[in-house]
Order: sequence, then structure tokens, then C-alpha cells
Amino acid sequence: MKYNKIEVNGAPIIAFDDGSIEKSFRGRTKRTFGTRRKDGYMVTGVGGRQWLMHRIIAIAFGLDLSGGLQVDHINGNRSDNRLKNLRSATHQFNNIAFRRVKSGASSKFRGVSWYKRKGKWHSQIMVNGKQNHIGYYNNEIEAAMAYDEAAKINGYPEESLNLK
Repeated sequence: MKYNKIEVNGAPIIAFDDGSIEKSFRGRTKRTFGTRRKDGYMVTGVGGRQWLMHRIIAIAFGLDLSGGLQVDHINGNRSDNRLKNLRSATHQFNNIAFRRVKSGASSKFRGVSWYKRKGKWHSQIMVNGKQNHIGYYNNEIEAAMAYDEAAKINGYPEESLNLK
């Protein structure tokens, strides 16, 4: 197991590649993975301030967060802070990398919805902040496949695809 020693808010911390940290708490050394917030992110208190665990791990292991880069959870699980699941990404890339289908959506696939007027499945994709129409399809799988092709062409990461 890899680890690095850093200082956060003036407090010494040991960060581990399994997503945990070791810190001093009330005179004792405590190892923690943090506490889950309602939004799924893990947090911990260090030096009187709440810190996102993924940010501590990213900083400790030298992920590039300069120029507005963010920490992206590769598998989309906000509580999985293992080093191998973290990468630096732009805000736009972070938003498209692992997008969940909204609850109550007509399709289980990203970029696919039922178009009632035509009685077909509609496929569309967001590129450079603009929604682009891909096409209408007789079945949901064809529409998902069309979305995946458009995603590949537009440089979307593999984890954003519907059918891998």
C-alpha cells in the first residue's frame, strides 16, 4: 500500500492509496475513510475545517489540479476515493465522464428518450454546450448505440458510453 505524508490546514496527515487518511484526533492517531454526505462525497474534519476526502488523496499523490482542473471519480462512485479511481479533469470532462440517467426518465440509456409524437426513440448528445439531434429509432438499443457512436466521435470517455 502506498502512502504520502502531507500537511492540511496546518495538521499532519498520512494519505493512503486505498482512499483513507491517518490523522491526529483528540491526542490519538485515527485512520478514516471519512463520513458520507447526502450527495455521496466523503468528508473529514482537519484543522477545524471540513475537507473532501478525494481532494486530500489527489493533493497527497500529486494529481494536477492547476488551472481549474477538478478531481474526477472514474467509476462515478463519489465515495470511492482509491487513488486508481481518481484523475484530474476539466469541469466539462468531469460532467460528461459518468452521467447517471435521471430517475423517471423514459429510457434507461443516456442521451435516449421516447418521442411520443413520432412513436420512436430519440437520440441526442450534448457537444460544446449545445444539444445535437442524432436521430429517431424504432428501438431503444439502436438509439443507445447511435448515442455511443456520437460520443466516441466527440471524444467522450469510455465510461460515458451506454453499451460498453
